[in-house]
Amino acid sequence: MSDETYKALDAAIRAHVSDQYDGPTLVTDFVVLVAAESLDATITRYHYTTREGMPAHVMTGLIRHFQVTFDRGEMSGDDE
Repeated sequence: MSDETYKALDAAIRAHVSDQYDGPTLVTDFVVLVAAESLDATITRYHYTTREGMPAHVMTGLIRHFQVTFDRGEMSGDDE
């Protein structure tokens, strides 16, 4: 990912989270999971990106939190 694309993604995530909360909110880390399908729908590839320099234990913690929340059927898109 180019530096310009990464900066735009980072800014978009921070703006989105800021829009979701009434008070000031500081995004410390993030994981973006992506599924990309080929044009003929025969191949699906999976990608991820994280905040630059994010520790691995934070990434696994975020993914684990998502999985537990998903398994409980509590996904709303605005999990606290």
